[in-house]
Amino acid sequence: MCRVPRNSRSIALVLLALCSQHATSASQVAAQVNGEEIPMTGIDAMSTHHVQYIRNRLLETARQTLEGLIDQRLGIDDTPQAARFERHEEIYRSHRVKLTLPQPEALETALPPDQILAVIADNPIRASELERAAALQLYRLRGELYLQRRRDLDRLIEQHLLQLEAQRRGVTVEALEQSLSEVEPVTDVEIADFVSRERAVGRTVEDPERVRPYLTFQKRFQRRTSLLQAIRAETQIRIDLRPPARPRLPVDARGGVALGSAAGPIIVAYTNYACALCRATHTEIDRLLAARDPPRIVLRDFVHDQVTMQAAALVRCAARNARAPSMRRYLLQHEPPRTRDVWFSARELQSIAPVAGMQVTELRACIDAPDIRGQIEQDTRAAMRLGFDRPPAFIAAGVPLSGMQSAEQLSDALSGKPDPALLVR
Repeated sequence: MCRVPRNSRSIALVLLALCSQHATSASQVAAQVNGEEIPMTGIDAMSTHHVQYIRNRLLETARQTLEGLIDQRLGIDDTPQAARFERHEEIYRSHRVKLTLPQPEALETALPPDQILAVIADNPIRASELERAAALQLYRLRGELYLQRRRDLDRLIEQHLLQLEAQRRGVTVEALEQSLSEVEPVTDVEIADFVSRERAVGRTVEDPERVRPYLTFQKRFQRRTSLLQAIRAETQIRIDLRPPARPRLPVDARGGVALGSAAGPIIVAYTNYACALCRATHTEIDRLLAARDPPRIVLRDFVHDQVTMQAAALVRCAARNARAPSMRRYLLQHEPPRTRDVWFSARELQSIAPVAGMQVTELRACIDAPDIRGQIEQDTRAAMRLGFDRPPAFIAAGVPLSGMQSAEQLSDALSGKPDPALLVR
């Protein structure tokens, strides 16, 4: 086990490097080609530095998450950062806190749930708590590692296939590659056909002769691809490398602005009314709400400045009078400002107050009310604790989604349809 001191980042980084030297995945098999195994160490050797970088990030994520869990247990997670840093060493010593991190390689997959990673006096923090608290961050890093390994594995399998064909022909792989690059010269007729197709779809070709190298490359690529497909069809290939399972996040609808069916499946949307992707996402949300059996959409705030803060506060204030849908629609019909610190001036709020069902003085007081601002800030912190780094973000029946999502993608997530794309953004 690798023990990383909590209060010394430089020592932690040194230990990260030391821990990473003790690989545990040597016996893992990534794939088999005609019964010949391709070990995980073989594909990791193709991207050593990148693999190690991801492992270090996995360990750092685990360390930071465990520190947060320890702070919560000790009741110091709301202490101001500066004061918390000064008191940490003393607090950890007085509560007999011990932090024990696994080797980075062990974090590539979910840890055994009962594994103890930290102890406060005699009270353990187990791996199940870490996996739950850092579910999305760990998934993204594990997904990034999988994608890198899959790219390298595809290259290795391609090399195996070419070696098999070279052996069958009694030549070297280099000679086989050379023969695949020898193609018929591109004719003037082929160039003319290509230019005609491009112009038919509105793309101009100023110098047709410059197309010749591109068409030559296409011919070589197609010849090589066709050969590889033919060899692959005659070869037994088994892929053992698997992507990480998409995590299930808690669906917390408390305190949000709810739209749609009260009985439908729940989509929690962390968003705002200013960012371009957020506004586009609201259009997709409206498409969902217009469906025959709409889901329940719970809007939670993910703000980054005073403009988005003011807009979020307007919707929350309007919700007090059951006017949230009207205020939301009003905001989406008006472009957000580019240079001001607020979306609406004090004078402009006079025309907005009726939308919220309030007097202008009442609306101004509500926008600046500590409880309203506190709810918005709490939503933003909750989104970041879950692992989202920017809006829009969603939890659709427990499935996390990040970035712009269409109505169809959100519906698919609700229905449990498999999504081949890894969420690694």
